Amino acid sequence: MLYLESVFIGALRIIGFCLIIFVVKTIVSAKKQSQFGFDYLIPRLVTFLSVIIITGFLLTQLNAYDSFVLLTIIWVFMLLIFLNLNKKSPLKTQLKIIKTRSLIYIVKTIENRQPLINFKKIKKKRAALQTSKNPKQKLSTTHIYWQIGIGFFMGILGFFSRLYFYRFDRYALSDIWYKDLSRMKYLSDQVWFFHSGSMTGEFLLINLYGTLTGLSDSIALESFGLIEVAILALVIFWFCYRSFNRSFFPALSSSLFFIFFYMFLPINIDLSTMHKSVFLALIIGLPAILFIHSPKILKGKISTYFRWMIYIFTATFLINLFVAIYVLFPIVLLSFLLRYKDVYIRKSFYAYSISAVFIFLMHYIASIVLGQDFLNFIASNIYAYNTYTYAPQLAVPIDQLLLIYGYLACSLTALVLPFAVKNIKKWSLILILLIQLDLLLLAAIYKVDFIDLDLLNQALTVFIPIMAGIFFYFINLFFETIMKPKREFIAVKLLLSLSIIGMVLFSLYDDTIAKIPFRKEVKNEQVLAAYDKIENDLLPYSYGVVNDEQTKVISMGNHFFLTYNYFFSEYLNQDLEYFKNKENLIYLRNNPDIIPPKSILVFDYKDRENSIQIEKALQTLKQRGRNIRIFYKNSLVSVYEIINEPKQSHVRELLF
Repeated sequence: MLYLESVFIGALRIIGFCLIIFVVKTIVSAKKQSQFGFDYLIPRLVTFLSVIIITGFLLTQLNAYDSFVLLTIIWVFMLLIFLNLNKKSPLKTQLKIIKTRSLIYIVKTIENRQPLINFKKIKKKRAALQTSKNPKQKLSTTHIYWQIGIGFFMGILGFFSRLYFYRFDRYALSDIWYKDLSRMKYLSDQVWFFHSGSMTGEFLLINLYGTLTGLSDSIALESFGLIEVAILALVIFWFCYRSFNRSFFPALSSSLFFIFFYMFLPINIDLSTMHKSVFLALIIGLPAILFIHSPKILKGKISTYFRWMIYIFTATFLINLFVAIYVLFPIVLLSFLLRYKDVYIRKSFYAYSISAVFIFLMHYIASIVLGQDFLNFIASNIYAYNTYTYAPQLAVPIDQLLLIYGYLACSLTALVLPFAVKNIKKWSLILILLIQLDLLLLAAIYKVDFIDLDLLNQALTVFIPIMAGIFFYFINLFFETIMKPKREFIAVKLLLSLSIIGMVLFSLYDDTIAKIPFRKEVKNEQVLAAYDKIENDLLPYSYGVVNDEQTKVISMGNHFFLTYNYFFSEYLNQDLEYFKNKENLIYLRNNPDIIPPKSILVFDYKDRENSIQIEKALQTLKQRGRNIRIFYKNSLVSVYEIINEPKQSHVRELLF
């Protein structure tokens, strides 16, 4: 992978950004922490993502969207959360106290020669963890360390497992890729509504990811799918861990199933590295499902819970309508019907209803203002016209595989029912998950017309591993009932899970890979690598690029673009006229169109007929005395740089 360095840099910078947030929170926050591990991290991740998406949506409606403006607002929002200001006290007095406290903290750590973040102090919080009212919920520091370690390990495995599939990638520079890139670019033009095929929330986060990490839009779009899978693997682990009575084995099994068992999942193998709004929506949606049944994870009063659930559901709608309607709504409705007496579940149902009304009303008003067909837009976002399911890697045909999962889901549902009848509060979440999975699998098996099968398969790629987690949860309960262990052997279970996964992969790997009849487009990879080098090395709008008309979207908002036809027919004349009158400032002022960019980068594809024309044009320019050098060279793609103004385009040359 030629642009692997940029992909890793993006991931590392995101981690660095999270560490900065942690440092800021430690310094300015005076609030005692009552949640630890992922019980603290994931709810805040979900709420922050929700606020980012909703804020971005509102900014575009005010024609004020800019990624830096959005980042500033998010920083202010996080600071306000960390400061935990009291509405009843004067703001000036509180800020003065916070300033004094932060300065004292920093000075003391420097005087004592201690690190700003002292991880040894975490051990002192063990006593706080043991104050839980329910003895079954007491957690040791070691348990939390295991939770954090395994969770992050799942995220790393998820990242590298999908990185491997770049060898089969067909997404880069495909028609879908160009369409998605244009969606990202349109955000800068304050365009949010009515892009058929998907909602805009995911593209907002990709745009922000590129800005935050310093990646070009092209690489951010190409690599964001890795970030989604890494976070989703972590979220699946935590979701199952909390849903299955804080048991590590089923949570581990579920996350590992999602990461590695692609031969048993209806995943589109040639687009496995592509970003998926279904996955991003479930990164928010799965914790939302857990918040419905375990509302105490979202700290605060009922009114605070209600407000946050509105934000979370609204963000899910803005990311993917399919997940919001076909995945979340049945779960919210079933929860309401089974436990309508629970005030938190009623609040979550009302929150979902308010979010749905808000989203549909906003889009209906926009359809009237912009003259768009509202129903066609909704239909285009429930059906995936630009995606398909192609899974040659499956161990068994997809129809048989879905049928097997259908039988297993029905069997597990029948197994859970007696427990749920006896204790609905304890078993309602697992029962509802299984009922929802039954419905999704039935829709997939019988190919229901009003549900898009490709989007449904993406959702099943997440819910089938959760079903595997439920299956292993019952196995775990069975052995615990028989053996009655005094403590949980976490290391043994981790080793056992990895061993099982390793044996299955070892036995099926060769057959699975042999079934995949394609590999990545090498030329597309080289083109992306060339653009990555161009955008990293050169100053925006100091250069122009000569390439196919289709690649014009890459140039939007970044540099000038010239087609091959213009370069062959017009540019040579423009070059001659400019250098003839270069010293005549009055002429240039009156004829600004003849002034070329400081540098011109010409893409030369070795398998194209116009390669000879490019060589002739470059030879003509060399004869005129132009400085031409090879900027990028690979087996199928070369990029030549025509230097019109030396040391005016390259960032390094301008700085040093």
